Amino acid sequence: MKQIAFFDLDHTITSKDTFIEFLKFTHGKWRFFLNFALLSPMLILYKAKIIPNWKAKLTVLSFFYRGWSKDRLQKLGDRFAMERLPAIVYESALARINWHLEQGHKVVIVTASVEIWFQAWCLALGLEFLSTELAFSDGLFTGAFERPNCYGQEKVKRIREKYDLSLFEKVYAYGDSPADQFMMSLAHESFFCSFS
Repeated sequence: MKQIAFFDLDHTITSKDTFIEFLKFTHGKWRFFLNFALLSPMLILYKAKIIPNWKAKLTVLSFFYRGWSKDRLQKLGDRFAMERLPAIVYESALARINWHLEQGHKVVIVTASVEIWFQAWCLALGLEFLSTELAFSDGLFTGAFERPNCYGQEKVKRIREKYDLSLFEKVYAYGDSPADQFMMSLAHESFFCSFS
């Protein structure tokens, strides 16, 4: 029986936000906190819901990485994915992912996080992924997204673009936030939870 399982990443299968952890990994804790202090006016506007999630995220990414080469970011991302990411993945989440794989199910990580810092982990486990993508020009990060932030209804759009769900006899979805409800509405079985 052909089946597919979609998993959100941050706070569903990880104990920490991978975006924040990657920022610390590439800049160190002190520089991370200094940069966030400089960004505090924008973060206050985000917390007050004056600016949207995608804009706040892009502002932070641009501040930290604009002008960095794709090669540099990917090398750091691969190191993070293999050295740091496994330590923040819940054991119960990994067990559930492995259960799906053992049943022969296709497993897809669908996340607003950027593929650079988790794709090596997915590839090592045999997982597919849909995510936010950075835009590059002449090999350098432009400070923009290649496509809209993979969040909320955008997750549904990406899933439908890549997978014909009518071909699957059963669809599973796992998420932890109201924004994941859109993705979870596609599933025959959905789990609104964290694996903590």
